[in-house]
Amino acid sequence: MNSASRDRLVKLIDRALAGEVSLEEVMNLCPSESDPEPLGLAWHAVMHFVTDEDIRSRDSAYDAWSHAELQRFRRKLLEGD
Repeated sequence: MNSASRDRLVKLIDRALAGEVSLEEVMNLCPSESDPEPLGLAWHAVMHFVTDEDIRSRDSAYDAWSHAELQRFRRKLLEGD
């Protein structure tokens, strides 16, 4: 996996978890078709996290689950999986 792409996505996840990223930014960082699948899956998770903000604000269990899932993707990226 390209370390620059991985690092960029980890930073995007950090910003998403902090509530500092817009859907437009996420869409602009969409991985290319040549990027490996883990990057695409993690990017997709960030996109869902950002677009589900309204659901997370109403449902604390869903909020906790979605934060945990995004953190799991972050760990996997850092581990190189």
